[in-house]
Amino acid sequence: MENFARLLKESWALVEGDRERLSDYFYARLFLLDPDLRKLFPVQMRGQGDRILDAIVAAIQAVGDPESFDEYLRALGRDHRKYHVTADNYATMGVALLDALRTAGGTAGTWSTTRHGGTRTRRSRRRCRPARRPTRILRSGTPRC
Repeated sequence: MENFARLLKESWALVEGDRERLSDYFYARLFLLDPDLRKLFPVQMRGQGDRILDAIVAAIQAVGDPESFDEYLRALGRDHRKYHVTADNYATMGVALLDALRTAGGTAGTWSTTRHGGTRTRRSRRRCRPARRPTRILRSGTPRC
């Protein structure tokens, strides 16, 4: 997990310098993927991009401590109940976020999805032998295919 946390932090460092572009692209992509999600957000989106990016930074900082990471994500989920956010909405958000990270990463292609829907940073990506089981992260932090 330590290796995964380090890779995640290093990869985030590659895109965090362009926060405005990242958040603008994220919300544009989110609302294109599911226009009904727009009604969950304020009419004036000023400051909303900072909130999502601050949440991502907090999650990245907590990822090295599984208990803190779990509690932080659970708290975010509880906070969003009042907005009637569904599991499908989180899945859509994940797609929009990965698209935004890829765009902000430019040609470096920092972020990618595995064929099983998980995420990997560019540095942790490696060729996987064909497998039927989902990709998972080993305790050592090494992606296992």
